[in-house]
Amino acid sequence: MPGTPAIARHSSWRRRFAPALRVAYRVAWVGVRAYALLLHPRVRGVKCVLRGTDGQIVWVRHTYGDRAAWELPGGAVRRSESFPEAARREAREELGVDVVRWDAVGTIEGRWTGARQQLGCCVADWPAGTALDPDPVEIAVARWAPAAEPPGRVGLVTQGILPLVERAMRT
Repeated sequence: MPGTPAIARHSSWRRRFAPALRVAYRVAWVGVRAYALLLHPRVRGVKCVLRGTDGQIVWVRHTYGDRAAWELPGGAVRRSESFPEAARREAREELGVDVVRWDAVGTIEGRWTGARQQLGCCVADWPAGTALDPDPVEIAVARWAPAAEPPGRVGLVTQGILPLVERAMRT
């Protein structure tokens, strides 16, 4: 049925090679971080606020970067993408769920990673009856928790967007 959220399961080869791919992601992250610190490029990113029926949202810890920090799912916005389109793609890639309708809450700008970032915040309701299926390469842990009470220390980029997360929870 059109418009119905579908599960986008991660492939078996991705699960099988997850340990090697995690190392590759960590190496790539170091390169991207150095590039951002040295050249301060302009980049666009998106953070996804996925709300459950109980008012909690999905928090993740990545397998690269600050692996102890809790973040919101998200990532880079491609040149031809809108923030809601990027949120849909990132939710599929990181959490294994295809949520069709995303609402843009707002954007902020900052230099949390050295790059000049424009960061959009998008919100969607989690599809009923759908289980989290985190990408075994990119996501170490995914957990539901209240927006105002993350499971632990929040990463720098997510800290910067928390005012928009509060707005997303009111919509």
